[in-house]
Order: sequence, then structure tokens, then C-alpha cells
Amino acid sequence: MNYAVPIFEAALFLVLTGILYSIIRTRVPGMLEKGRLPALALSAFFALGASLIVTCLLAGGTVSGTLFALVYMAAGSVLIGYLWYSRVMTRRIVLLSAFMSTLCGFVFLAPIMPQEIGGLTNAVTGASALTPGIVVICAVILLALILGRTFCGSICPVGSIQELAYALPVKKYVIRDRRLTEGVRLVVLIAAVIAALYLVDLMAYTGLYDLFSLTVSALVAVAIGLVILSVFVYRPVCRLLCPFGFLFSLTAQFSRFRLRRTDACISCRKCEKACPASVAKKDDPKRECYLCGRCMEACPKDSALVYGK
Repeated sequence: MNYAVPIFEAALFLVLTGILYSIIRTRVPGMLEKGRLPALALSAFFALGASLIVTCLLAGGTVSGTLFALVYMAAGSVLIGYLWYSRVMTRRIVLLSAFMSTLCGFVFLAPIMPQEIGGLTNAVTGASALTPGIVVICAVILLALILGRTFCGSICPVGSIQELAYALPVKKYVIRDRRLTEGVRLVVLIAAVIAALYLVDLMAYTGLYDLFSLTVSALVAVAIGLVILSVFVYRPVCRLLCPFGFLFSLTAQFSRFRLRRTDACISCRKCEKACPASVAKKDDPKRECYLCGRCMEACPKDSALVYGK
């Protein structure tokens, strides 16, 4: 085994973490009050993405990009959860993390979701071996039981590119009926699983792999169309087409940590108007909360919305 790549990656990660930590602690407003550990976690997240990208590019084809993607998935999801818990995450950081994750998707050539549903189905039925990728995917899905949808919100490049697209200042069309979006996604999941049993990758027709691998094909037009649609409709792939979205919603329904209202809430309903997924009402289930941060940005009261137990 060639140990040069992981050693270089670890060294670069530590160096970048130290540089970013010194910058964030001294130049980002409010970080001194947050403490050293939140600043370190924020530095570590962006250093993780940057160091993995640089190492992957330098390694060329000697190391599979999927390995870099899996490290970013697992570690990144945990770091984002801690950043929400430590009240460091803001709308600006959400967008920066989305940019980082989108870039990772193009560099690693492994958007992971939603196309891996075939691999998971075949592993469950015994048609193929259980791969490290499937193990990490299952672990991240189970992690939503604790942290909620941190992966969907800030790590998945498919979700991230849609988050960036929706941030463009144009007229939006909000789908408020969760039963509609969840019903469509359930049908897609069932169809994708049945297709996988016959070794047909239904999700390949979204063109997402071709888009992130910069492959010129007819399917790229489909992927580009989905990205353009996400400028006007919030996360159409996540909410309508991603089979894993249904699995994540099942675990996130019972997540230990989530965004919730406190006694400081004045019932102004600004968070409800700001939520693009229409899940900000007091009694709404938070299984479709993508932790975009818009509700907290719109809230006029400090600590009226917190990410906690």
C-alpha cells in the first residue's frame, strides 16, 4: 500500500486547519465569544474539503475519488452537526459549505446520491458484495437519527448545487404540500429498487453522474435542466427524485437534534414564510428540514430558534 497519499492528506489537512483557525478566530465577528472548539471545527470542515480536493487532484488516477468522497461524507456530516449544535452555522456558512461540497462533487467524480440506490439494493439482495461506499452511506443515513439531515443539507453535492442555484434572486415557486413531494419520491424509490433488481440504474437517467464527471452526453441536458429548475423550485431532486431522500426522512423523523422553537419565540411566523420546504410551523415534522438556515436568518429574536435536543 502506498502511504504517501494519506500522509500528505493528513499533513495538508493539519496545516490548512491551523491557518484557517488563526484567521477565523481573529477576523470572523463573534467567533471569539463562541470559543476555541467551534472555531476549530469550522476550520477543520473547510480544511477537510480543501485538503481532500488538492490531494485528489495531485494523486490523479492512482487513488479512487470515491475514497475521498467517503471521507468527506462521514467526517463532514459530523462536523456540520457539531457546528449547528455550537450555534456557529449561519446562512453564509451554509452557502460556503454548499460551494465546497459542490466543488468536491466535480473533483471526486462521485456525487454518491441518488445513484447509489442500485448498489444498496444489490447488496441487500446479495446480488453484489457489500462495498465500503454502501457501508458509509448506511452509516450516514443512520447518523440522521442523531443529527438530522446534515448530509443532505451541506455535504451531498447534488443537494449543494441545488442550494446554490435556489439562492439566486429570482421569483420562487414554493411547493407547500409535503404529501405530494414525499409521495412522488416514494414512488421513485420503489421504481428505482425494482429497476435495480433487473440491473437497471434508473437514476442514471437524471444525468447527474454525467454532469459531475463533465461528460458530454444527452443526459447532461437533463441534469442541467434539473439545476435550472432548482433556481425556481427548492431542491426538486432532493424532494422529488432522490430515493435516499425517503430513507433520510425516515431516520430524520426521529432525530435527536433538530431545529426547534424555544420560549423566546414571539409567533411572528417569519420563519414559516422563509422556509422553502414549508416545514417551519410549530407542529411540522422536521424530517424534510435541510438545515438551510433561512428560518434563523429571518427570526427577529435571538435564541428563538435553536438546533438542539
